[in-house]
This record gives sequence, structure tokens and C-alpha cells, in this order.
Amino acid sequence: MQLRYYGTLFLSLYATLNSDVQAAVPQSWKQGAYAYVAGENSLDTVLADFARGFGVNIEKDKNYTLPVEGTLRAADAESFLNRLAMQYKFQWFVYNDTLYINDIKDKTSRRIMTDAVSAAEAKQALIDIGLFEPRFGWGEMGNRGAVLISGPKKYVSFVEQFLSFPKDKASSRVRNMIFPVKHMSVVDRVIGYREQKLTVPGMATLVRSVMGNGVGDNSSSWMPEMEASSDKTLRTLAERNLPPGLAPYPEGGNGRIVADMANNAIIVRDDPSLRLEYQSLIQNLDKPKKIIGIKALLVDIDRNELNRLSINWLAKIGNTTISSMMGRRGTIGLNNLPNLLADINYLEGAGYARVSSSPSLVTLDNYPAVIDFNDTAYVKLTGENVANLKPISVGTSLRVTPRIITENNNRKIYLYIDIEDGKMKAGPIAENVNISRGEISTQAVMDESSALVIGSMQKRTTQQTESKVPILGDIPGIGKLFTNVNTTEQNRERIFLIFPEIIDETLPDNISNFSNLANAPHKEKNNEPFRYNISALLTSLDNGYAPKWLTKGGEGMTLKAFCHDNPQFAIQNNGQQFYRGQGYEVTIGTI
Repeated sequence: MQLRYYGTLFLSLYATLNSDVQAAVPQSWKQGAYAYVAGENSLDTVLADFARGFGVNIEKDKNYTLPVEGTLRAADAESFLNRLAMQYKFQWFVYNDTLYINDIKDKTSRRIMTDAVSAAEAKQALIDIGLFEPRFGWGEMGNRGAVLISGPKKYVSFVEQFLSFPKDKASSRVRNMIFPVKHMSVVDRVIGYREQKLTVPGMATLVRSVMGNGVGDNSSSWMPEMEASSDKTLRTLAERNLPPGLAPYPEGGNGRIVADMANNAIIVRDDPSLRLEYQSLIQNLDKPKKIIGIKALLVDIDRNELNRLSINWLAKIGNTTISSMMGRRGTIGLNNLPNLLADINYLEGAGYARVSSSPSLVTLDNYPAVIDFNDTAYVKLTGENVANLKPISVGTSLRVTPRIITENNNRKIYLYIDIEDGKMKAGPIAENVNISRGEISTQAVMDESSALVIGSMQKRTTQQTESKVPILGDIPGIGKLFTNVNTTEQNRERIFLIFPEIIDETLPDNISNFSNLANAPHKEKNNEPFRYNISALLTSLDNGYAPKWLTKGGEGMTLKAFCHDNPQFAIQNNGQQFYRGQGYEVTIGTI
């Protein structure tokens, strides 16, 4: 036993003179050999003698009565404790002049929010106060402001107490941050569609869905709480544009996210340590959108005449050619637009077709566009001592959501289409209204510069015309003998033709010089001018207005040089105009 006391007396004196009791493992424990003659002492006695020899307190989670026999030697005191810990299944650490002993099973893992400090700063702070122990687990969660630790429950509790801050202190570190948004709207766009509301989420809604409510203060946002299903959908939509490795922030925060519509910016009141995360999310969502033009034709075609003329409109699917008579229901895509439009013009000129409407509009890639022509009737609802008017809308509506798909440098347009066509007529009772509706909901993938034909909805109408001999036809009784009534029945098909077109790659960043661009040569794509530019130019020339790069006058090739004779068309020789450009000529005329 003398060897034990002499050895511990020497090391204890050395520790008193040279050690810093705040160190996680005192430096003196790593210097000089250590030996202990245990005899038949218990582990509790051995640990108590060790702590007394180095002038530290000891705290154990239980009694360790296992016997320790023989003489134990190690390179230093730290190695001596590690040897006992491995042999007798316990964990140890030193903090604030106390040696803590815990059973090896008494361990846990915890995620700790570090609030306004980074994980690296938190680690350095633990090292500075002598609490950090590299033998236990430590993980840093990037710029999330959180760390993962594992080890004895007592050790984890100390770390958590040191790194956690009261809520009132955390809220005092929140800051106002402003993030400008360039291409996307910060507020939600609400589209009225009949009796429904279609909401396109803005930047503020998407950021709030991904980041939660923030982690700053307890003030509530101005934005209303969304239902769980809507929140899940918006979160999925926003996360599709996140870069790899950037996961959504955990839910449950209480920061504030506000949309500044006047400046098209997002105002965030939250912990400034999350600035980079907010900025990365907004930049990945704020991408320029391509512009898509949508033109629709609603055509009523006589069914009998259509079948008699045997007009086939072809659609190709893969290597198979499908010939579809429009008297059958279906949806087809057509690439031969000139023939398609020529057939419609011919039928309309002959009185066998009528173009009911031809609306046009533009929208952004993957944004819905709505065209709605409706009549509204107010139906009287009566009850006991109560009367109310309920609006009912019916007519023709078209909702299209285009999306551009690029595969192998070939661009296609994916269309989500919802069509409703209906009419109303008076019922047998004055307050009643009879309504008939037809609905079509479909999807299609199309090539650029092609048309989608959707049909068909049958429309049967009966028209009576009365003709009579003047004066004689008005004589009571015998007037019917001089009167003729003709009943005409029309059986028509309503066809919907949709022409989508990618108008431009993106919105221009600076449109202040748009007036100058109007007098510049039009942008070309694939060495061909845009079709909408050509149409606008020809209309302008026909009205006598010419851009600066064209000179009016002279003589050029007439329309007969370009158009073949056809009994269905006539070329007006009078009124043809000629223009000259740099290396080309333009002839304007009427067919």
C-alpha cells in the first residue's frame, strides 16, 4: 500500500501546482506514469483514492462494488481511467473539479439549437470552459443553427444547459431582413373561375410553407393558416426547386414572413443566422418564366355536311397514323395548320360552320389561364319567412395550364385543359331555370406550332320560319291556307381548337427600351421569325404603316407568282403593295 500513497502524493502535488481544474481532462493527467496497488479493494475505493490523489470531487450514478485485484499500471492517469472504464463498463468525464462516473448504458443523444451562434462557435465555447469531451459524440448541422451530441446523460445535460437560451433572450436577437424578388410575384394570385377560387401561391406563401413560421419571436404572421392538405401541397411544390442537400427547415417556428407587394419583396423577421438559408431558398424559387401564347377557336360545324365532305383530320402518335372523323368523340393533335384553317374557312364561307369565339391570351409557363364567357341567372330561393337569390352562371369556359417540356433539345408543350360548355333556358315556372352543361377535362402533349382539337359536343337546334301571302294570310280562319311554315333542324358539332405557342424564352430584364425594339429587326429563332411577329407585321403593312427598315414603293412579284389557281379562292389584283428591305422584298395583297 506504500507504493500507492507515495505515487498519489507525488502526482497530487504535481497536479496542485500545474493543473487547471477547468480543463475537460487536466493536462497533468496526461503526464507521467501512474500505478495503483489495489490489493482486494472495490472499484468504489479505487475511484475514490484516484479522485482524492488528484484533488477533485467524485460523483457516481451508483455504487460499484466489483473487486479490483493486483497492481495496475498505465502510461498516465487518463489511460488508467480508460483501462478501468473498458474493464468495468462505465463512462467518465471531468468538469469543474468533479470526476463524474456513469454506467455505460446511461447515455443519450440530443439535438440542441444554438440560436444566434454557429455550431463551430458553440464548440469553441465548450472547449474554453473545459466542458467539451472529444470522446463523446458531436455533430454539426451545417447552417441550421443546431448540433447533435451524445454521451452520458449528465454530460448531455451540462451541454444543453450551457448552449440553450431562454426564449426571451432568443427573441431579442431577431432582425428584419428584406429579400427582393425579381421574376415571381410575392403575393398569391386568386383567379375567379365560375363559383370557385383558383389560388396560385406567391413567393411569401411558398417560403412560409418550407421554412415554417421561423424561429425568432412569438408574433403571428399576417398570413392566414392554411389547411393541412394545402400546406403539404405547397411544401412539395416549393421543395421541387431546392438544390440538392437543402432540406426544408423543421416546422414549429414563430418567425414572421410578410409580402411587400409595393416593392415585390419578402420581409422576414427572424434569426439572422438563417439569412443564407432564406436567401438560397428565394433565389432557387425566383427563376424567369417562359411566355406561352394561347389562342382558341370555338367552331360549330354542321355534322351532316362534315360527314358528307369526308374531311379527315389526322393525328400521328408514334409511328401510327390515326384518321379521326370529327363526328366521333375524341381529342387529337394536328400539325398541318394551313389545311386545318382552310377547311374551317371554307365551311364557314359556305354556311356550314360558324366560329362562335376566337379568344387569345398569354400566360407564363406552368401558370393557369382562364377564358370565361358566361351568363348569370339569379334563382329565387324561398323558405319560411325567408327569400334569397342564388346566382347560377353557365356558358363557355376554358381553363388551360401549359407547361414546357424539353427533351433532347426538342421542346413540347404539356397542356392541362378543362372545358365547360352549357346553356340555360326558362323553365315551366317563372322562377325556375333549366340548365344543361357539358364538361371536358383532359391532358395532352403537343409539338410547337401545332393545334389541339377537342370534340365533340353535339348541338341540336330547331328553327321554324313562317311565310304567308300579304293580307290574305292575316284573314282569320282561312289565313292558314295562305301560310307556309318551314321547320329546319340543325345538328352541329362544337369543336374546340387550341393553338399554344412559346412566344419568347423569358421576360426581358429591362423593357424600358421597348419602343426602340419595335423599330429593330425582329428576333429570330432557328433562323425563322416568330409567327406572331410576321402576323403583326403583315397587318401593319396592309394598313399602310411600315417600320424603318422597310421602304414602300417600286414593283415586285405579284401574289400570282406565289399562289396557284384554285376555284375556292380569288386573288384581288388591285391594291397590292410592295416593300423593299435589305436583301429582300415584301408583297402585300388580299386573297
